[in-house]
Amino acid sequence: MIVALMIACSGPNATDSGSPSVDTGQPMEASCELGWNSWASGFFTTYCTSCHHPQSANRHGAPNGINFHTQNDALIHLDRVRVRVLNAQDMPLGGGVPLSDLQRLNEWVNCAEATP
Repeated sequence: MIVALMIACSGPNATDSGSPSVDTGQPMEASCELGWNSWASGFFTTYCTSCHHPQSANRHGAPNGINFHTQNDALIHLDRVRVRVLNAQDMPLGGGVPLSDLQRLNEWVNCAEATP
């Protein structure tokens, strides 16, 4: 019982100093509970598609062709999502992504990368 309690309490936490950290390492076993329709589509709509949509009126410098309005678009650019949103945390412009959403995005990216 003590071992179970220790395991349950050993999850990742935000630090009190500096930017919150997100563990972007690959999990040994991806749970894939977060899907495109159930979570990721809303994340990309909220934080990405105002600039990364082919019909965006003002892309604020986002490169043409780098879009996130479909699941396929997001899957094509998973490596850049990991680098810019999760690691460097310089996207979206202006920041503002809560740590809980960054953790969920990390889980979704890990699951997407693990799915053939």
